[in-house]
Amino acid sequence: MAFHRENQEVVASEILQAIAVGEDIDLFRCEIIESLDLGSLVNKKANYDLSGLTIHQEKHKEVIVLDQKMRFYGCKFQDNVFFASPWNEQDFLDVVFKREVIFNSSVFNGQTRFSGARFNGQAGFDGCVFNGVAAFTEVDFRSSALFRTVEFNGYGLFSNSVFHKEARFVNTAFSKGANFSNVEFCSIADFTGVYCSNRAVPIYNGIVFLKNSYGVDETFWRFLKQATRDSGYYSQSGDCFYRERCAMFYRKFRGRDYDNLSRRKKILRWLFGLRMLPELVFGKFLFGYGERPMRVLLSAILVVVLCAALYMWKGELTSRDGNVIASRSVVDSIYFSTTTFTTLGFGDIAPAANNTFTKFLAMTEAMCGASLTSLFVVCLAKRFSRN
Repeated sequence: MAFHRENQEVVASEILQAIAVGEDIDLFRCEIIESLDLGSLVNKKANYDLSGLTIHQEKHKEVIVLDQKMRFYGCKFQDNVFFASPWNEQDFLDVVFKREVIFNSSVFNGQTRFSGARFNGQAGFDGCVFNGVAAFTEVDFRSSALFRTVEFNGYGLFSNSVFHKEARFVNTAFSKGANFSNVEFCSIADFTGVYCSNRAVPIYNGIVFLKNSYGVDETFWRFLKQATRDSGYYSQSGDCFYRERCAMFYRKFRGRDYDNLSRRKKILRWLFGLRMLPELVFGKFLFGYGERPMRVLLSAILVVVLCAALYMWKGELTSRDGNVIASRSVVDSIYFSTTTFTTLGFGDIAPAANNTFTKFLAMTEAMCGASLTSLFVVCLAKRFSRN
């Protein structure tokens, strides 16, 4: 049996009664009046036939298990839609959707709340419009979660939720802001084309991407980079840019369908990925894609100190008159190392003419000095010229 309606005005209590007796819900371009509150089914004052509903108690909560399909295509909800506890009793009710739940192209004019729910099947909200607060906090998405081309005209809340399979937010708009704090993405997270229309910066503290070594978080950090830059948070935008480039590097390195490759093809892909070693060493670790100038500075200090130690240990230096400096002090070694690194070359101390090791070390340090100095200048220029 299915509760099927098309292009009609439907009272929310009719839908609740159909859910209570276990009927599939199939509504097409219907207008739902009154509040659709699943919690009213466990209200003792309500008069519903619960013969097809599974309800049990778990950790002082009422848990409603829905075993039917639910499809709301292009529907308009005039009032609140609560498949969760009310705002004032957040530990009162949990809902488990065992099969797919589709709300594609629907409009929610009131508040929407799915907090604490568990979606075992697909959760489809493509093309929806949420005009009030949309709360998907602490939701367990066991299958794909689709929020493509959605308009969140109120706050979009996803904090503490877990996405076990693909989560797609392609071309979605957040008007008042979004909260992704402590969200866990276990698979693909696609935020291509997502934007904040009012320059509100989404909250993302504690967000986790379990497959970040595959580059699945690239589009999320691109979305955050754009949002923070538009809001004037340039330092935060730079950090998001760095994470975006790291994710892009991992995506290029592994390529598509890496997990489905044979062992031989995985080895070949790793060997082919060695071509990206310069970017890994210089771009990511050393340069930080222009967002980590302190790394360049610390690398410069390390080169100067290391070369000074090598000059003391095995090097041979001469004074201006050509005599070998027999007892090289720490100050002399650091002084010569610094002038060589910065390519000043005062000439009062120089490598011995017959010592190949010292001359080679001095040439190497001079090249490192020129390169690291250039990188440091580029980093500073990039960071202080954003505005």
